[in-house]
Amino acid sequence: MSKTKRQIILLAFNELGLASYEYDLTAGELQSALQKLDDMMAEWEIRNIFLSYNLSSSSNLNDVSNIPSSCNQAVYTNLAKRIAPSQGKILSNETKEAASRGLKMLQARASSPPQMSLGSYVVSGAGNRSSVLNQRPFLSTES
Repeated sequence: MSKTKRQIILLAFNELGLASYEYDLTAGELQSALQKLDDMMAEWEIRNIFLSYNLSSSSNLNDVSNIPSSCNQAVYTNLAKRIAPSQGKILSNETKEAASRGLKMLQARASSPPQMSLGSYVVSGAGNRSSVLNQRPFLSTES
């Protein structure tokens, strides 16, 4: 199940050492982080990194993010990078490396072309004759 936007934001703050059980986040800090999360995801879509993120004009902290579980760490570490300056925090080397690795992984995922099925108009091969073993010169889309 996908995490909510609030959960991703709390993970980003946790990455900065501002765990919610020790540090009370204000409503303003949460809203600012939500805006940064939405902006980051919109920017990534421009860069062809599509994670099915729930990007709407009326974004809410309790909205489900729709981010695949395998991409969560890449998102919250990169969000932590964006939040850190406003919180007066410096990222650890581990967080910087995780954010960089995560973004590279997402870029690689975006660069691989999606699998497409071949249409019935695609020629199946040279020398294919309809009279030999009832073969047709075009690929069949039937399984």
